[in-house]
Amino acid sequence: MSGNLLCPPMSAWIMTRNPWGAVFLGLACNCIGVPLSLLIPETLGYQQHIKADHKHSDEEEAPSLSKKQAMGFLEQCYKPLSESMGYFSQDGRVVILILLFVPIMLSWSTIPLLLQYASSRYGLSFATVTILLTVRVGVTIAMFLSVQSFVFRLLANAGLSGQKRDLFLARGSVGLLIVGWIAIGLSPTPIFFTASLMIASLGQGFPVYLRSFLTGLVEPNKVAELYTIIGVVDTLGLMVGGPLLAWLFERGMQLGGSFVGMPFVALGLVYAVVVLFLLRIGYHSRRTVVEDDSD
Repeated sequence: MSGNLLCPPMSAWIMTRNPWGAVFLGLACNCIGVPLSLLIPETLGYQQHIKADHKHSDEEEAPSLSKKQAMGFLEQCYKPLSESMGYFSQDGRVVILILLFVPIMLSWSTIPLLLQYASSRYGLSFATVTILLTVRVGVTIAMFLSVQSFVFRLLANAGLSGQKRDLFLARGSVGLLIVGWIAIGLSPTPIFFTASLMIASLGQGFPVYLRSFLTGLVEPNKVAELYTIIGVVDTLGLMVGGPLLAWLFERGMQLGGSFVGMPFVALGLVYAVVVLFLLRIGYHSRRTVVEDDSD
């Protein structure tokens, strides 16, 4: 987040002098950063497993993969997923909350549109809009460093457990997202746009609270599987959300006027549906099974 706070103003300053300068500087940073990933060491004896598998494959007489082996491999991939889905489907709340990550990824899909939206609606240059969008990151950092801790202490003093606090903060964050995104789509001036963006930024903690609350609903040994499924849902949300919001933005540009903000108003209405589900979600303390040593 600190990088997102510092880099956009630098890019905006470079863009005012040479638009291609920021592009090639970003490309140079990628050319430096990507090769560094090759220096990250493997873990959990990965190389040993690769060598063992390679040695085993050399000893095999038939190099081709038979149909039976291929079906066995697919079954090995499908069986853990099927078992995980069977476990999580036992609690309807878990299924619903996992699906709520789709609107979260819709929010991420709107970030590239914000630049085009503010530039076209208010007649601002990309450099100026880039500086305005930096406000979003600054408010998010302030929210995580100060506002969140303050609210957590207030709720703790009120006697709310960790799970209750997560659910309460998730609901509050969604309320801010509803107001913020709808206001962004209806903002008539850059000042109102910036203020609305700040309100929406205060709700950026929603995925954190939702993920934390979800973790409390499953057993500890299922958390990794839960996060894997959430990652799949995130990817599906991006695949669907990006084209959908782009189409809404295109239609809004064709209609003109206030319709330009159509994708952001639509996103606010989606979060209104999300808060209805959250208000119906209950909570319970996770049952932890402690296995005593028989010795």
